[in-house]
Amino acid sequence: MRHHPSLQEVLETKPLDEWLELPISSLSFKDFADSENSLGSISSPDLSLSCDRPKSEYGTYNFESVSVAIVQSSEKAIQQLQGKHPLGGINYYNEQHPGVWICLSKKTLKQILILISGSIKGLKFRVAIPKWDDKEIKCLPLLRYQFFYDKEI
Repeated sequence: MRHHPSLQEVLETKPLDEWLELPISSLSFKDFADSENSLGSISSPDLSLSCDRPKSEYGTYNFESVSVAIVQSSEKAIQQLQGKHPLGGINYYNEQHPGVWICLSKKTLKQILILISGSIKGLKFRVAIPKWDDKEIKCLPLLRYQFFYDKEI
């Protein structure tokens, strides 16, 4: 099995990157609770977004769709770049339909949920993914992300 690089390993190589715009087309929120999980991990909320035809900054990527998982992370982990993929990542196990996960703080996630409570129309994420030469690598960390919500009033 190939080693999937951490954010620190990727940053050491100073790779080029490319923005991938993810206009959100649908949202799914689920919660799974299991009393047999360890205490403190009983409930597992899941916020997933779907994106049809993401736009690649330089046209390098031509995905049919992208699924986006929102992962709640601590503010400290994000601000201090703690962990292997502190901002999130992208996996290419399905090359036409990759998966992206974005790590958001509880505060940011709460703000997003308030904003989109009426409609997800206008919700968009942009993620910067490293251009990596080794095509055998199926999982890479995000270098940056941006969140946008535009709503006409």
